[in-house]
Order: sequence, then structure tokens, then C-alpha cells
Amino acid sequence: NFAKGVIENCEIYNNLKNNVEVSSQAEVEIINSNIHSSKSNTGICVLDGGILKMTSTVVHDENSTGLYISPKSSAILNKCSFYNCSLGGITFIRKDDLANPSANASSLELKECHLHNCNPFGVIYFSGNLKVEKCKFEHNSSGDIGKYAGATNFTIDPSQQIKVIDIPKEAAPQNR
Repeated sequence: NFAKGVIENCEIYNNLKNNVEVSSQAEVEIINSNIHSSKSNTGICVLDGGILKMTSTVVHDENSTGLYISPKSSAILNKCSFYNCSLGGITFIRKDDLANPSANASSLELKECHLHNCNPFGVIYFSGNLKVEKCKFEHNSSGDIGKYAGATNFTIDPSQQIKVIDIPKEAAPQNR
């Protein structure tokens, strides 16, 4: 049985760790909220089989990544925005997770999202199922999506002209 929660029309900021953490056996829906400026970690973490559904939410001004998705976890984002995140707008599996056999069991869907002014990429992608539809990427310091050279299970509409950069495993940023 999953625990379920809804966060709607909220501003969440300045927490000492992650602003929002979705742990194993939990499903969280975030709607029309503003999440920013966590003190030491990540805006939102989805861990160990957690499920995140997020709509019309802004994540910004994070010293780490805006959203981290761990092995066995999933996130569906619709009409969300990520900006000014110092270690990527979204980190979809870290390089340290690649040894985990569950890394490929994760999924991330982005629909009509806007990722801009993030460093180094709007999305850092190592493993799992990635689907990008009608998203806008702008002014991310190294490119739109930084993809581990071995990652192959992704769908991006070629008409969107999204800049995907292969990054070697040893060059990937460390974050959580």
C-alpha cells in the first residue's frame, strides 16, 4: 500500500535538507506550487520507488538540483518550470546509481515544461525511461540535456530541436 499526499497552491522554501522528499511506497501530487531555496540539498527528491506527479509548479534557485529521481522511482511533470538550479534542473539517476540494477526501472515524463538558466544542463540523464514532449529549454550553461553516453532509452521529438550532449561517466556532476 502506498501513502498518498497532495501539495497544492503552496510555497515551500528554506528547509535545512530537501524541500520535498517522496520516499519509498509514497505517491505525491504537487499542483500549482512554488518550491525554492532549500538550504543544503535538493528542491525535490523522489527516492526508492516513490512516485511524483507535478503540474503547473515552479522549482527554482536551488544550490543543488531542482529535482532528483532515484532508481525504481518515477515522475510525471506537466507544465512545470525549473530555473537557476546549480547542479541541473532535473537529475534523472546519478552516476553513482548506475551500478544499481534498478536504475533502468525509473521513468521521467516531461510535458510542456520549461527548463532554463540551469547549470550544467536542464536535465542530467543517466539511465531509465525518459520521455520529453513539447518542452522548452533555454540558456542552460552546457546544453539542454546531458546524457550519459550509455543511456539509450529516451524519446524526444526531433522537431523540438533539443540539444542533447553525451557526457562521459567520469565528468558527471555529483549531487543529490
